[in-house]
Amino acid sequence: MTQDVENQIIYPELIYYVTNQDGVEEKIIEPLALKYYYEEQVRNLLQSNGFKIVEEMGYYDRRPISEGPELIFICKKE
Repeated sequence: MTQDVENQIIYPELIYYVTNQDGVEEKIIEPLALKYYYEEQVRNLLQSNGFKIVEEMGYYDRRPISEGPELIFICKKE
């Protein structure tokens, strides 16, 4: 996977193996471009667009944001 650090974009590939009706397997590669944000950027975007952060989590099991691999925010429009 390549990465554009300056623009905060990663370029992963999704790889699928599809078997057709004749039993022949085909490899399909789907390139992606994904923009990523840092925690402070997400907070600023939410707040500058009128959202109040009600709850934040680091993963879907509700662990603290400092202990998880994700940034999950429950917000309310002010």
